[in-house]
Amino acid sequence: MAHHEKLVAAAGPAMMPATLDLERPEERSAHDVFLSYATPDRAVAVAVCAGIEQTGIRCWMAPRNILPGRDWAEAIVEAIAGARVIVLVFSSNANASVQVLREVERAVSKRISIVPVRIENVAPTRSMEYFLGASHWLDAFDPPLDVHVRRAADAVRAILEGRTEPDEALATPAAVTAVGGLEPLDVEVQRMAPDDWAHSGGRLGTLFRRLIEDR
Repeated sequence: MAHHEKLVAAAGPAMMPATLDLERPEERSAHDVFLSYATPDRAVAVAVCAGIEQTGIRCWMAPRNILPGRDWAEAIVEAIAGARVIVLVFSSNANASVQVLREVERAVSKRISIVPVRIENVAPTRSMEYFLGASHWLDAFDPPLDVHVRRAADAVRAILEGRTEPDEALATPAAVTAVGGLEPLDVEVQRMAPDDWAHSGGRLGTLFRRLIEDR
């Protein structure tokens, strides 16, 4: 079983997309998040999309939101332009995907915030690092996936609400790191509470970095 499949399997029923209809083509006129991912990682992307949408945040995801007969490239470009946040499911597959790179480039050119969720411990290519060098990453290597999805959802909501910090209740173990070894400008490190995460599947002592850019 591939690593990303283990992540989805470990997520459990709570992360299964019971309300995510992937077979219904539906182009939404308004959405908050564009989900960027490589096709081989679709199972993880579906789980991430479902988890974020369960919090009330609207997502756009191909091919779900592309109507039959619609020009694919045009639909992607319009969806990115209409999003306020891009959630990137990053892996070796995404790293090698020209399509994903194009989506990231488009988002950067539009000054859209990007939340990279790294599901494999791989370094970005130089091209990918060029566009994501200013973004801080949420590492989601270890199960359960739902813990990391909650972190991602809160990061997205913080951006949408103009906050610079995540909710206190959710500021726990998912590690946020900088691309290519770049250090955050300002970091406040907070350890997770053992009592809260004793049964979560997370590793004791994992650090969550709050990143605040000092402009």
